[in-house]
This record gives sequence, C-alpha cells and structure tokens, in this order.
Amino acid sequence: MATDSSTATTLKVQERSWLFRNRIKLAPWLFLAPGLIFFFIYVIAPIFQSIWISFYDWDGLGPKEWIGLGNYVELMDDERTSLINNVWWLVLFMLAVPAGLFIALFLNQTVLGIRLYKSLFFFPFVISQVVVGLIFTWFYNPDFGIVGIVWNFFGAKPPAILADEDLVTFGIIFAGLWPQIAYCMILYLTGLNNVSPDQVEAGRLDNASGWKMLWYIILPQLKPATFIAVVVTVIGALRSFDLIAIMTQGGPYGSSNVLAYYCPSTASATDTALPLPPCCFSSCWCTSAFSCIACFRTRRGNRSCFQNLLKNPAQPSVPAISSFCQSRCSSGCCHCWPSFSPRFAPRQISMRAISSAGHQTSCW
Repeated sequence: MATDSSTATTLKVQERSWLFRNRIKLAPWLFLAPGLIFFFIYVIAPIFQSIWISFYDWDGLGPKEWIGLGNYVELMDDERTSLINNVWWLVLFMLAVPAGLFIALFLNQTVLGIRLYKSLFFFPFVISQVVVGLIFTWFYNPDFGIVGIVWNFFGAKPPAILADEDLVTFGIIFAGLWPQIAYCMILYLTGLNNVSPDQVEAGRLDNASGWKMLWYIILPQLKPATFIAVVVTVIGALRSFDLIAIMTQGGPYGSSNVLAYYCPSTASATDTALPLPPCCFSSCWCTSAFSCIACFRTRRGNRSCFQNLLKNPAQPSVPAISSFCQSRCSSGCCHCWPSFSPRFAPRQISMRAISSAGHQTSCW
C-alpha cells in the first residue's frame, strides 16, 4: 500500500501543469508585464516608427512621399553645425566625471564645516536648468556680468561670449557643466561611503598612499559610480535643449544649434520643408542605443564571483575559492567572502555549501 501511495503521489506531481511547475520563474514576469507593455507602446514602438517616417518627405498632415535617405543627406549637408556641436557637447561634457570625482574626494573628510561645503557644492544640482541658463546669461553679459567686470579690471575689452559664433557653444557647455559636476559629485560621495575600510587599511600596510591608493584601492571600488556617472553624462550631453533655448535660441545664426534643439525649432517653423524626422531619429537613436548598451553592461557587470564559480562543476577548495574571488573581485564587490570563508575548514566543500553561503551573505 505504501508503494502504491508513493507511486500515485509521484504521478500526481508529474501531471501538474507547466504553469504550476514554473510558477516561481513566471511570477517576476507577471509583475513586470504591465510596465513592459507600456514601455513597448510608448518608447520602443515610437523609436521604430520614427525610423520609418524618416524615409518619407512628410509635413505631419498631408500625404507622405518616399524619398529614401534623402532626409539624411539633407541633414548632413545643411545641419553639419548641429552635428559638430553635438560632438563638442559629448566630449567636453565628460569633464564633469573627473571634476565630480576630485570634488567628492575633497569633501570626503571630517573637518569643521564640511557639511556646509557639501551643501554649497550640492546647490547647483537642485537648481532648474532654466535658472542656470539665466544666471550664466547674466554672467556672460559684457556690460554688467562677472566676465565683463573681470576683463575691465585687467584693462581688456570683455568678449560677448553669447554673441560670438566661435565661443557661444563652449560658453553654453560650461554653463551645463556646473550642475552636472554637482550630480557626479553626489554619485562619487555615495560611492566613497561604501569603500571598504579593510582594503584601505591593507593598502596602507603595503605602503600605498596618494595616487597609488587612489588608483589601486579607491577607484576600483568606485567603478559602479563611475559607470552611472558616465551614462548619465552622455545622455545629458545628447539631450542638451533647455540651456540652448534659454541662452541663445540656437543663435547667433544657428552656430549653437544641436540636434535636440534643431528638431523642435524646425518643426515649429512654417517656412521650412520640415526635415524633422532624420534629426529627431538621430538624436533619439543615439540616446536610446547608448542607454540599452549601458543597461546590458550593468546586467553583465553585476554578476558576482560566486555565480561565475558555480559554473565550474569541479569541487574547489577554500584556498581556490579565495584566490578566485580576489582575482575576480579586486574592485571590492565580493565583501561576502571574508565573512563566508571562516565557516569552512580548509577542505573540499560542495557547490551546495557555496551557494547556501552566498545566499546567506547576500552575494547574489
């Protein structure tokens, strides 16, 4: 009877539906489904729709005429200035990352009044981009701005930065760097609070100090903050619209135009042929592609050393696991190993034990 009962139980388990057997795997996707559906409808689908529209000559209301790559040829011929300015934005805006890092290193100390200094450096981040644009418009004014006052103090004629075709783009970029540096500083301050003091102390015991301590101990542990700072900075450079709209409206003579501003300004014009789809698609595609690459890189980079170790079917020893973790987790991501290794004697341990310890110490 006992054998028949166990056989019936086994058959009953085997007869359970595929949904029941995979309910744990399907549960996260069910919770994500509404968000994924809206993301596809309002983000992914419009991107491909803009790609399709960019091959037509269309004013948004009348009939469409297929012209192939004609819009892109016109974009390269007529709006080369916008493309070049986008490159300048992308290159110079990256200065916010090292600047934010060094300011964070300066503020990451315990001295009298450091909270006040942090608040002053944090202040630009909470200011609206419109306010930043107005402030720097006054700064650059050659009559009553700070630039004019400084130049007059040294007996020189102050430049009209926002009226100079050669200087206007760099002036706007400098204005955009002010709040962006503050944002990168916040990211690095958060990362510095998570730096492992054990690794810093070990570096000091090995006579590491100054640049060596920064390069070999601190920076490897700041890789996640650096990655986020780079991604946000690149996306911000490609989406530079508000400062240009407030400070120059694309002038003088279109010399400060970028693709993000050229798209709506062209769309609102009534005397143009509306080459809107290619420029919109170019800026949107660059931003979306970079965001997708960043998400994929983050997904791969978050794999812990224990997950990589579990791929190996061999039975590793504790010294082998320790060596593996140190080689794969030199950036300090594997904080669980010091608390996990004393649990086991230096002997052969099973992969089940590694997996269990990894879950208990939040390695996953």
